[in-house]
Amino acid sequence: GVASAFTKFSAKSDQTNDAIQVVLKRVKEIDRRIDEIRTAEQLDSLTVDEEMELVRLQEEAEQLNNQYKSLLQEKKQADAKMKAEKKEEWEESFKKAKKKVQDTDWEDKTRRTAGNISSWAAKFADSIVTAVGSVIQNTEVNMPYLEAKNGKKVPYHFHQVIDDASILDFKVANGIVRVKTVPGNTMTIEGNCRVASQDEEFFDAEGFVRDRVRVGVDDDKIVIKSVSKRVYCDWTISLPQKVYDYVAVKGLNTTLHLKELEGKDYYFEVDNGDIRLKDVKGVLLEAETVNGNLKYEHLEFKDIVSETVNGNIHLDGKFLGTKLEAVTGNIKVSVAHPETKKVDVETVNGNIKIEVAEEVGLEAEIETSLGSIHFDETVFEVIRQTKDLAERSALIRKTRDSMTRVVAETTTGNIQVNQLQSDTSSKKEG
Repeated sequence: GVASAFTKFSAKSDQTNDAIQVVLKRVKEIDRRIDEIRTAEQLDSLTVDEEMELVRLQEEAEQLNNQYKSLLQEKKQADAKMKAEKKEEWEESFKKAKKKVQDTDWEDKTRRTAGNISSWAAKFADSIVTAVGSVIQNTEVNMPYLEAKNGKKVPYHFHQVIDDASILDFKVANGIVRVKTVPGNTMTIEGNCRVASQDEEFFDAEGFVRDRVRVGVDDDKIVIKSVSKRVYCDWTISLPQKVYDYVAVKGLNTTLHLKELEGKDYYFEVDNGDIRLKDVKGVLLEAETVNGNLKYEHLEFKDIVSETVNGNIHLDGKFLGTKLEAVTGNIKVSVAHPETKKVDVETVNGNIKIEVAEEVGLEAEIETSLGSIHFDETVFEVIRQTKDLAERSALIRKTRDSMTRVVAETTTGNIQVNQLQSDTSSKKEG
C-alpha cells in the first residue's frame, strides 16, 4: 500500500543520508589533516612523508567529492519518490478526514473538547520549552570549544638538561610563548595547551597534544614545534643562561615574549601576533609580523631590522643601526646612546616620533606628504625646509661629538623629533 511504499523510500533516503554523513565526516578529517600539513609547510617544517601524505589525501578528497555528488543524486531521487508517496498518503487521509467531519455531531464534540484545550496547550508549551532548552544547553556546551584558545585545557610540563645546544628553533602555530633565561643547565616548559573540540565522543585531548607537539634537543639545536592550529599553547620556557648562536621563532597566530636573553643572531616571523623583547642582547635582530606590534625595550644589538604590515613599532635600547618599516602603524624610536649611527624609519599610514638624548648629535632628514613635521627650534638647526601641498620636509641638525643619521618618512602621518629630558618647550611646525 501507500504506507509501505512510503516506508521503503523513506528507509532508502535515510540509508543514503547515513552514507553522506560518513563521507562528510571523512572529508572533515581529511580537511583537518591537510590544514595541519599546510600549517607545517607555512612554518617550514614539512617532511617528505607529509608531502606524500598530502598527495594521497588530496586524491582521496577528490574521490570522496565524486562519491558525495553521487549520493546526493540518489538522495534527491529517493526524496522525490518519498514526497510523491507522502502526497498520495495525505490525499487519502484528507478524504477520510473529510468524510469523518461530515459524519460528526459537532455540538456534542465541542462541549467535550473545550475542557481539554488548556491542558493540551500547556503540554505543548512544555514540550517546546524542553526542546528549546535542550538546544540551548547543547549550544552552550559546544560554543566554548569552537576555538582552540577556549578549548579543553591540557597541562604541559617538560624539562631536560641542556649542555652544548646553542641554537633555538621554535615553530608555534597558535599561542603565547614566553622565553626567559635562568641559572643552571636545565630547560623547562610550564603551562597549558588548549585543544579545539573534536567530533569524537570520547576525545583524548592529551593524546592529541602529544601527537602534535614536539620538544627536544637535536644535535646542537633545541627544537620546539606545535604546528596544529587546533592546539593553543600558553607556555613559559626557561632556558639556561648562556650565549645562543642563533634564535629563530616562527609563528602563525602567536604572541612572543623574550626577556633577559643573550645571543648572536635572532630571526622572528609572526603572521598574527605581537613580538615583545626586553633586556635582550645580540648582534643582529630581524623581525617581521603581519598583524601585530613590535615592542623592544632595553635592547643591545649591533643592527635591528623590523617590519610590520599592521601594527606599531617601539624601539628603545643601545644599537648601532636600525631600519624599521610599517604599512599601517606608528613608529617610535628612542636614541639614548652615542653609539647609534643610523636610524631609518618609514610608515605609509602612521606617525613617527624620534627622541634623542641631549648628548647625542643628530642629523635628521624628515618628510611627510599629508601630515606635518614638528621639532624644537632651540635644539635643532634647520638646514633645509620645504612646505607645499604635496610635501613637507626638513633637514635638521644638532651637532655633538658623536652624530646619528636619521631618515624618517611617512605618507599620511606626522613626524615629531624631540630631545629626551629637554625642558625646552618652544616648537617649530612645518
